[in-house]
Amino acid sequence: MFIIFIIGAAIVSRLFFLQILNHKYYQAQALGQRVGFQDVKGSRGQIFFESSQESKGAVGKGEVKSLAINKDSWTITATLKEIEKKEDFAQILSKSINEPYDLVFSKIEGGNPYSIIKKGISSEELDKLKTLSLDGLYWSNDQTRYYPQEDLVSHAIGFLGGDGMGQYGLEGYYEDILKGKSGIKEEKRGLDLIFSNQEENFLDGSDLYLTIDYNIQFEAESLLKKAKEELDIQTGQIIVIKPDSGRIIALANFPSFNPNDYSKEKNFFIFQNSAIQKLFEPGSILKPFTMAIALNEGKLTPNTTFTDQGFVKVGTKTIYN
Repeated sequence: MFIIFIIGAAIVSRLFFLQILNHKYYQAQALGQRVGFQDVKGSRGQIFFESSQESKGAVGKGEVKSLAINKDSWTITATLKEIEKKEDFAQILSKSINEPYDLVFSKIEGGNPYSIIKKGISSEELDKLKTLSLDGLYWSNDQTRYYPQEDLVSHAIGFLGGDGMGQYGLEGYYEDILKGKSGIKEEKRGLDLIFSNQEENFLDGSDLYLTIDYNIQFEAESLLKKAKEELDIQTGQIIVIKPDSGRIIALANFPSFNPNDYSKEKNFFIFQNSAIQKLFEPGSILKPFTMAIALNEGKLTPNTTFTDQGFVKVGTKTIYN
């Protein structure tokens, strides 16, 4: 009984030391094993517009179409100390990523312990690489900007530059609200990960929904391309506005560009939105008002014709074209 009492007292003393006196120390150690922290950055906000019923003379919303979205892009790397046979590694990998064997081998032959093999790997390509089970091969996700409509509304949208900053158009103007915020994310580990119901705190940028109507925008740009074929125009712009609300439902420019391949453009002036960023002669801008007044007063109809003789008489004076 005495020995049992001594052992019990020793255990109680030890528990008192661990759980009472050093409680905060071991609590902090346990927290470090259950919870981790890492720097994270939210995704960039996306841009959408709608294929509404405006082109049919009706009011109503249709299918939401994507203009600027985030697309997964992967970078594959190699940790050289984990590669046993570099020749076999390079041979298998070069066939899978369609790169020359010599190029892949040169990247893992150097003295650097860590090497970037290739960037811009798609999710489908990554799935194939995972089946290879190559020791020393790793990958990381780098989101890229993708423009599904390509050159449609390209001047209004702009593009995301190589530095990750929005350039021109909405991408540049709304950079502050589109870009994702930086922060610290708490990660649960062990059993806490299974039983945790805590929602993640997203730092994503805000999305933009435009008033531009897909059908009318497509028709406007088609008319400009047709004018290029028939009249060989150098530039052209079409703006369509809802007069009752002021909503811009088409903002078309010619020539246009593909924001997915903006780096291939040699003439930087093509990125400028001519409809709102270039100067026009005021006479051209006043013509729609003159026509609107005539229509409003019933002096003209859509079927009215006019023969231009090159001059017009106003009182005793003749004004020549």
